[in-house]
Amino acid sequence: MIRVSTIIPVYNNASTVSAAIDSALAQNFDDQEVIVVDDGSTDATPHVLEGYGRKIKVVTQPNRGRSAARNTALASAQGAYVAFLDADDEWLSGKLAKTVPVLDADPGCVLVYSDALVIDGEGRIVQDSIVSREYTHPPTLDELLEVGRPPLTSAVVMRRAVVETCGGFDESFGRHWGWEDTALFLRARELGRFHYIAESLVRYRASTVIENLRKRRCGALTNGYSMSAADRFRGCFGQDRFIELIVKRYGERAHPLVRRMNVDKEWSVLPMAMLAMHDGDRQLARHAYLSLLRRDPLHPQTYVRLLWTFLPLRLSRSLSRLLPEKYQRALMGPPEDKLLF
Repeated sequence: MIRVSTIIPVYNNASTVSAAIDSALAQNFDDQEVIVVDDGSTDATPHVLEGYGRKIKVVTQPNRGRSAARNTALASAQGAYVAFLDADDEWLSGKLAKTVPVLDADPGCVLVYSDALVIDGEGRIVQDSIVSREYTHPPTLDELLEVGRPPLTSAVVMRRAVVETCGGFDESFGRHWGWEDTALFLRARELGRFHYIAESLVRYRASTVIENLRKRRCGALTNGYSMSAADRFRGCFGQDRFIELIVKRYGERAHPLVRRMNVDKEWSVLPMAMLAMHDGDRQLARHAYLSLLRRDPLHPQTYVRLLWTFLPLRLSRSLSRLLPEKYQRALMGPPEDKLLF
């Protein structure tokens, strides 16, 4: 009998998906199925998945985003519980053996999550915990709406019936970046309790600033550069759709989280503009700078950066070489590439 359906959505993660799958298959837990949804990968991911044969169930679909990929897996899942694992993360030994009994013992618990180790691109541990102090106890719905830092998706095990009652992952996020999982967890918290296991049972692979921003841009290019810069800009920030959903559902209770989300977006816009400039996407850079000026019209550096986007590419590159390195980076990018947690 299958008790747990492990769901792994993958899109162009040929270099990391094997480690994720292997960590799921290595669990000391027999009653598990592993469902991998290839969301239209164009790299070697399909070849990697073929190598597992019948050890995993593979579903292939056109690229539609993580919500759709997870929902596709849910449609064929047989387990009473579902466990989520991103294609660039890994589980540690005992992940399922330590989380599933919590759900077994408490019918009122709808979701259990654990702590996680943070690793860099080389697999080195850079932080031994990811859970903020606000979440070292099972959070209330109001705490979720105030703190705004959801449980790590790869650390979550849920009752499948609860996920289905919530309607699965909201596919209106499309390929927009992030927050579709948080929207589901908020709805789930309305239906029952969360439990927290104060142990790191996941290896979470942190992205650098540039990796994170490029993932956002990639997700936004649904129809390539034929989309308007405004549409591509919106696609880089899934929190815009998330804010719409939570304000509609929770009203004033959501205002603290909305403020946090807007601050998070403001932090991301400038480096997104700098990366777009560096990659030659001047229309996106221009739109990002205009967005910054609407929020802060008295910021002279942003006007200089905006004007720089109108210079011919060859001229802007030639002029930038005459400037000190810090000004070259400020005008032509890319942003500083440090690790994000």
